[in-house]
Amino acid sequence: MSFVALKSRAVVSVSGKGASEFLQRMTTAQMALFDSQPSVLAAFLTANGRILADAFIHRNPDSLNNEFLIDVDARVAKPLATHLGKYLFRKKAVVRDVSSEWCVRHAWGLTPLDEQSAVTTGVVGTVDLRAGGQSGRMGIRYLIKHDDSESNKTDAGLAVLQKLACASEADYLIHRILQGVAEGPDEFVQGISLPLESNLDLMNGGKTRKGCYLGQELTIRTHHTGVIRKRIVPVQVYNASERPPPESLEVDRGLKLSFPPVNTLIRSRDSTTGEISKKQAGKFCIGIHNIGLALVRLEHVQRPTTSATSVDYNDLVFDGTDDSNLRLRAFAPDWFPPGSWDFH
Repeated sequence: MSFVALKSRAVVSVSGKGASEFLQRMTTAQMALFDSQPSVLAAFLTANGRILADAFIHRNPDSLNNEFLIDVDARVAKPLATHLGKYLFRKKAVVRDVSSEWCVRHAWGLTPLDEQSAVTTGVVGTVDLRAGGQSGRMGIRYLIKHDDSESNKTDAGLAVLQKLACASEADYLIHRILQGVAEGPDEFVQGISLPLESNLDLMNGGKTRKGCYLGQELTIRTHHTGVIRKRIVPVQVYNASERPPPESLEVDRGLKLSFPPVNTLIRSRDSTTGEISKKQAGKFCIGIHNIGLALVRLEHVQRPTTSATSVDYNDLVFDGTDDSNLRLRAFAPDWFPPGSWDFH
């Protein structure tokens, strides 16, 4: 059981009488969900339907001014605040960066019962259901005031959290990769990534029937045509001269591979001839030790062993690498619905 203070995250506040209506028109999330839950996963899109930022939006229950707290990667907090400011017009809402007031934390390894206890009695936050809507997997996402001392809290929620061991952001990255959950601009590449290819539909990060919102046209068209050829999935990197291709995703904390930059192309290598395809198989996102996340064409993604489909998967390689033995295998997370790895 672990928790981490995510110093790589920032918090942007949207408050005021018109805050909910404003966010309804600016995000993929359905703001009506706040009638029954404390937080939602969302994406903010550009006008042409590309992702500007992924975020958790939390309602601040202690606010007297209808405040929503947007938990977002610190690298895109300022661009996001500027983006929102452009669309305020006469909306009765105020946008401001409140990162100096709030700390973003994530905890995992709790039982589903403890997760629910923590977010209902102790903190501003939510059970993280990005891994297929299942509790007990990703853990909980929560905010605390910088001036709050958890040791002085006596409520049940924080008593549960006090039992957790302190982890690092590297531990959290490993946890996310093993669950197949993308987060931040290394994976949701700003101005390039598409919501459905980034699995927001599978992580409950958007509603296709919520009405008009900025950037919806491309997302809705993709949803209705059903053509999604790529998704972000976990990958394992291995040396073909030292071992056979992995059958399942496993982290080796003893390995510290040097990964290429974000958006490095991935290509398919024919397992018989060794010929490398000229066609892109995907793009690399982020990695640690011997595992990572990548946007991969679905015909190259290894299905769970329960799948009835039998496929002879080719190796994947980084484009332009000097090491001809460095290979990748891509795996569909076990929480992906069966139809989500069908390709067209």
